[in-house]
Amino acid sequence: MERREFLKLALLTPLALLTGCGGGSGAPSSGSGSGNGGGPGPTIYVTDQGNNRVVKFNDFIGTGWTTYGSQGSGTGQFGLLGGIAVDSQGHIYVADYTNARVVSFNDMSGTGWTVLSTAISLVGPYGVTLDSNGLIYIADFGGQRIIRVNDMTGAGALYLGTYKQAGTNQGQFNNPTAVTLDASGHIYIVDSNNNRIVRVNDMTGAGWTTYGVAGYGQNQFNLPSNIALDSNGNIYIADTLNHRIVRVSDMNGTNWAAFGTQGNGINQFTGPTGIAIDSQNRIYVVDNGNNRIVRFDDFNGTNWIAYGSGGKGVGNFLSPFGIALH
Repeated sequence: MERREFLKLALLTPLALLTGCGGGSGAPSSGSGSGNGGGPGPTIYVTDQGNNRVVKFNDFIGTGWTTYGSQGSGTGQFGLLGGIAVDSQGHIYVADYTNARVVSFNDMSGTGWTVLSTAISLVGPYGVTLDSNGLIYIADFGGQRIIRVNDMTGAGALYLGTYKQAGTNQGQFNNPTAVTLDASGHIYIVDSNNNRIVRVNDMTGAGWTTYGVAGYGQNQFNLPSNIALDSNGNIYIADTLNHRIVRVSDMNGTNWAAFGTQGNGINQFTGPTGIAIDSQNRIYVVDNGNNRIVRFDDFNGTNWIAYGSGGKGVGNFLSPFGIALH
């Protein structure tokens, strides 16, 4: 199997199941309980891929643990889940890759269940986010494009990318997995199998700029999967198969820094896939292969704390992927 094909499969198969990484059912999470005991913070939402569910909890001791979903293609069911977003009213949006749809619902009871799929010919969405106006942006991994819609009816659809055609040129993607926006409305896209980040000014593709190449060193990535921005505009990237988080100040790679090594201890990751930044600029990472969520204050790992272990019960995950804060 060629390396590119393997990397593609790594995102189509939960990483812990693919690689055999992570703790078994009920295994304690290495590093759990270190740091500041959870502390006050936002509510945390996670897509729990291997359990086909969304998980919500309030802190790093699991207060308010709530789950929603089961395996399938009907109402209240999910296939392989990708990214997750929560709007200002607490409505939840998830990318349901294998069911080729984005689903929204009002709360963790599943009320207001709405599906967006055929109206915009989704192929296999892996990322979803919303801008300050409530417009929905979708990284259609299988469709090789980014889609923006006004709402869950698919109205006002705009497309960037070549439908079902992977490429490396301007205006092309190779399995995009995530999308986010900065305060000025610039769109940042994780172009995963091209091992780069793409930034454009708008959905016309104006201002196309790329950052990153394949590799293990500075300004290089190995299957990046997610992206977040802090309040200062710094860019954080989950560099999945390099088992680290990368931070840069801009799309030139200024002030490049990397945090993490492979493992299951403190300041270590195995296939990190999701990343989010809270209002205090604390960093939250979905440590996919270790079946846990971690939080730390800075790239020294200050106040490192972890929550989760492998399994199906309370406090358990199986290959968690995406994260959102509210």
